[in-house]
Amino acid sequence: MAIAIVLVFSAWVGWQPLAAAAPPPALSYDSATNTYTVLATGAEDTANLQGAFDGCAEQAPGCTIQLGAGTFHTQFVAGTDFHGAFRGAGQGVTIVEAMPNLVSTADDPLWLHYPSATNPYPDVFAFVDGAFTVSDMTIREPYAVPTTGWNAFGLHIMDLHAFILVTGSHADAVIRDVTFVGAAGSESSLFGPGFNVINGVYYEGLMLEDPTPDSAMIPLTGSFLAEDNTFLQIAGPLQHFRTQGASVIYRNNFVADTVFPVVFQDGSDSYLEATGNTLVDVQGFAIWAFQDTMFGALEPSQLVIARNIIEAPVGIYVADGGEIPTLDTLVAQNTIRVTDPAGGVGIDVEGVPSFAIQQNEIRGPGAAGIFVYANAGTIARNTVRGMAEGIIVFASTDVCVCRNEVAKSALYGIEVVLGSSDVSVIQNTVRGSGEFDLYWDGTGIDNVWMKNEYRTSSPSGL
Repeated sequence: MAIAIVLVFSAWVGWQPLAAAAPPPALSYDSATNTYTVLATGAEDTANLQGAFDGCAEQAPGCTIQLGAGTFHTQFVAGTDFHGAFRGAGQGVTIVEAMPNLVSTADDPLWLHYPSATNPYPDVFAFVDGAFTVSDMTIREPYAVPTTGWNAFGLHIMDLHAFILVTGSHADAVIRDVTFVGAAGSESSLFGPGFNVINGVYYEGLMLEDPTPDSAMIPLTGSFLAEDNTFLQIAGPLQHFRTQGASVIYRNNFVADTVFPVVFQDGSDSYLEATGNTLVDVQGFAIWAFQDTMFGALEPSQLVIARNIIEAPVGIYVADGGEIPTLDTLVAQNTIRVTDPAGGVGIDVEGVPSFAIQQNEIRGPGAAGIFVYANAGTIARNTVRGMAEGIIVFASTDVCVCRNEVAKSALYGIEVVLGSSDVSVIQNTVRGSGEFDLYWDGTGIDNVWMKNEYRTSSPSGL
């Protein structure tokens, strides 16, 4: 027995603990799968994130940047001519958080040169050209004053410009299954103290060719799809500007606590779509499309706004200011609750070359359900309830107002005014208007009122 104890004791005295396994590197590359893996360090991760994008630029197309679980802390990161996938381990699992005091270029304006690792923008990520997907992560900006400041339109701005900027001359981008989270700003924030982030994702063609005052703007071509994302407390979550021959689609996104959640601006020969989105707690226009704001000679484009759920002061506002209008517009099957009793509008379409507003459901209280100041269009099979004025055709020509249901308007149900001509008001059901169910101010010619169900009109017998 004593011999056994001595042997056991001798073995124990000679035991040494195994060396701890070395932690995996924070940045690694697997050539077999063409994948860079980036792990959160608990400290600043900018160099590793930028290193992954720089590394992918040297690899064959199809390169993947895979983020692990955890929180990544970063300054600005640039992806130039990135062809591949940038993905996390899941929303709320992989979190990318902007570091305080993001440093931006001192250029005035900001866009004198393209963003790069040596020319930082006040963004978290900026992509120049390429074909890529960003998915499966959360990106957030927690600081009230996010940047050291940047210059645009004569202003010095401290807010974050964008979580993701896509620019260049040609880019094909997909942003899917990403949660973007802003926070309260400061008194100097561009959109007031409620917002520290201006843009969520921005597909933008506003770039100067060279830093001279008369240099031309470069439109962005390609495709952009943002779908199944969540945007919280961001002034302008889904933004588009200055495209040529592009497809821009915002689909099935959820947006809350915002000012202008969806914006399309100056699309030329472009297809623009906002479908299936939920936009709530909106302070301004929920979907805002405007044409010929900074660039003339735009080519015909198509705008489709359909199946969205909207709660906002103004649901949908489309305005084409071109001398030759170019934005053919379809607004269909949207559900809109107007939240501004005094000046709110469900759908406002102005200046477009042709339009169809159909099968939308709009309820108030608000100033107008549907307002049209445009030619060559139809307003059909919509339901409008509880507005001051249900449907207004204003100084327009060749419009069919057909088979709509309008109820409980405080003033007028359907009105045709200010020289509107060749307007057909046919087979509508209008009830419970405070003044008149049908109203015509006597201006314009060749208007037709036929087979409507109503009780009161001015003039009588319409």
